[in-house]
Amino acid sequence: MTAMQHLSDCGRYCAVMAGGFAGGFAVTWGLFCRNRPTLVKQLQYMDVLFSVPYYPVLVGAAISSVFENGNTATERMVSMGGSAETFLYLYISKQLVHLPVQFFTEEKRSTLIQMTVHHIISIVGYSSAIYGGKMGWYAGLAGCCEVTTIFLNNLFLFKEFGWHKSKPRLTAVNGITLWLSFIFFRLVLFSYWFWRYIKDVLEFPDVYNKLMFGEKLFYPLIMAVLFGLSLFWFTRITQGMLKAIKGTATEADLDNRGEKAD
Repeated sequence: MTAMQHLSDCGRYCAVMAGGFAGGFAVTWGLFCRNRPTLVKQLQYMDVLFSVPYYPVLVGAAISSVFENGNTATERMVSMGGSAETFLYLYISKQLVHLPVQFFTEEKRSTLIQMTVHHIISIVGYSSAIYGGKMGWYAGLAGCCEVTTIFLNNLFLFKEFGWHKSKPRLTAVNGITLWLSFIFFRLVLFSYWFWRYIKDVLEFPDVYNKLMFGEKLFYPLIMAVLFGLSLFWFTRITQGMLKAIKGTATEADLDNRGEKAD
């Protein structure tokens, strides 16, 4: 496919995402208009509501791409399956649409910087993968980490609807599940990503050399940055989970765990 064809496909996905955001905005306005929420609060409602169906669909595409290909080094490194392409378009388009929205939220400056860096490097990395038609399996494998965002979004959902106060046990269970998912779908998964990648590089140099120099350098560098961010977020989530178990979680603790790990 040409660059224009990729841009056209991405544009269609972005239009769907923008429509989803607009629909979420309309629904939440209908639910909360009596409280006369500010634009900032309304955007937060929209973001949380939109994410409820979005992340399970995204994770489904990522998991499907891992099982669709991956039997050989060629499939893992220099091919792009249909499910992997769907996952990449879903991810890139959502990040592009969400990037300007996040600046209208109440996030702290440090959080906004982390989120912006995360969004940009993810967009660049995944865009290069889909344009080059390579590393689809590895992109899908990395995308399985979004399982954690399902539970993280639940955290925001509980906060926005006040359920973290009325349903403390449910909040604690979600916090524990979020913590466990971070271990398996971030720390362990990213470690496996690096192990599998290094193994392919050493055992199949002929396949690895089909990647361009920038691809060889950029993909593992992106994963290293995402791994580092995940380690930082994990410490915040651990602190919040312990407080949730003890029943001492506060609004600030919920915000601290709200580093958007997507």
